[in-house]
Parts: sequence; structure tokens; C-alpha cells
Amino acid sequence: GMASFAQVEENVKVMGTRLGWHDRKVLSRYAQVTDKAYCRLCGECRDSCPYKVSIPEAMMSLLYAEGFVPLPLGQSLYASLAPHRNASKCLDCRKCKARCVNGLDIVSRMVRAHNLLT
Repeated sequence: GMASFAQVEENVKVMGTRLGWHDRKVLSRYAQVTDKAYCRLCGECRDSCPYKVSIPEAMMSLLYAEGFVPLPLGQSLYASLAPHRNASKCLDCRKCKARCVNGLDIVSRMVRAHNLLT
């Protein structure tokens, strides 16, 4: 996300510019570091929780809170989930059936979401 017109202008200026070898290397390293840390919001896990936790919405709230937008927006989004659909059930669940097609540890992310956003 862009937070100012200056960022918009900067992004527009580089549109059409080809990425160099160094740029691709930096992006590749970044992808390796973040690959198993952030949800891609694909929604494949949506109905995999037997307790009906809204995994994608809780993940989006956590993404907001961890830096994409100010923490209160992530907290607000998380608070908008019905109490029976937030990640509170994940705190005591020992037999999570939810699986991420990209290998993300759903349980740890749900626990973090609940602890950070409540």
C-alpha cells in the first residue's frame, strides 16, 4: 500500500522499468524469508476448521496489524468477527485440521492473531 502521494509518484515513475539482476536477487531473498511467515489470502483454508474459525479474515487482520496498516485497523477488523468465528478457539485446540496449501503454520498464526488483536 501507498501511504502518500509522494509514494504514488515514485511508483508511477518506475512503471515500465525492467528489473535488473540485483533487483531480482533482492526480491528472491525477500520471498524466501517471508514465504512461510505471511498468508497469501488464497482462501483455501476457509472451511477447513471444524470450529468454523474465519481463518482468512483473522489472517487478514493479522497482516494489517503486522505492518500493512496501523494496528487499530487490524484490531477493528478482528473485532468485527463474530465471537464464535474468531481465533479464540485456536488457543486450546490440539488437533487442528486446518491446512495451508502454502505451508503456513495456521495454528501459530491464529494464536498470534488472537493474542495481538484482542
